[in-house]
Amino acid sequence: MRAHPLVLFAVGISALVALTGCGGGKAKDDGVASINDPSGSGASAKVSADTDSGRPQLRVDTSDEEATRLFAVWTACLHDKGVPGAHKPGAGNTWFIDGPATKYPAQYKACLSKQPLQPPEEDPDKNPHYVDDFRAWVKCMNDKGMKVHMIPDHSAGRDAFSWTYNEGYVPTVSEAEGYKIQDDCKRKAFSGDN
Repeated sequence: MRAHPLVLFAVGISALVALTGCGGGKAKDDGVASINDPSGSGASAKVSADTDSGRPQLRVDTSDEEATRLFAVWTACLHDKGVPGAHKPGAGNTWFIDGPATKYPAQYKACLSKQPLQPPEEDPDKNPHYVDDFRAWVKCMNDKGMKVHMIPDHSAGRDAFSWTYNEGYVPTVSEAEGYKIQDDCKRKAFSGDN
């Protein structure tokens, strides 16, 4: 069974948050104070943009194969830097990393430029329609026979969502069909075709 894309998203965002939470970046002074920069210099406003430059950018229509290839480069870098993990049968070159960014901050920082960015449409900070798009994704999956519901996902430290199967749900489709429904519905919902 492959990892749910949102699990990868949560792991990636958690790593990014752990690395950028205390950092500073260069930004214009807009005079607005923030928690990270009470002086109002605006230095924390551009941290994410600075750390995102040059990183591979996933799109809503990125194939599973391409996403897996890009994540394999990142996880191989983490492994090469000493973060524990292992290959799993059928996973190709992807390492499944067991070490969190909080325990291996230097290694995660060294590999940050290789960590794929999730599509901006799937980022609640970049997509003003994120909640509506996520609801459309869940509705589409339910319309196609999967019984799922939204749950808050605070792992990234902001207003994001994940989904889970309804209690007692017994799948009526194969695993492969379930992944196809998830992917098709996600692409439709987050590309504005809902």
